[in-house]
Amino acid sequence: MASQHELLEMFRDLHLSVKFAPGALKFGIITISSGLLEEIANCQDDELLMAKRDLIVRGTTAEFKVGADNILRCNGRVCVPDVKNLRNTILEEAHKSKLSI
Repeated sequence: MASQHELLEMFRDLHLSVKFAPGALKFGIITISSGLLEEIANCQDDELLMAKRDLIVRGTTAEFKVGADNILRCNGRVCVPDVKNLRNTILEEAHKSKLSI
């Protein structure tokens, strides 16, 4: 059986938040992200998508919304700007990964 110190070192390699408590170890939440949504959010400043954001501000659209993550969505789906490399990245991730956006 592994010692407490050995387990702690293994969990640190997993980037977990570890806290000691009397007779126990407490672990934090793991968040897994590809960074793809952040990249999409950074590229959502093209003219077409900015026009959609203006419609949201005016209150003249119900299908477009900006979430808490500041990403523009249409009917709940992420609006991807017309950036060729970004679209290729999305397609590559879809083919390589079991995860989806």
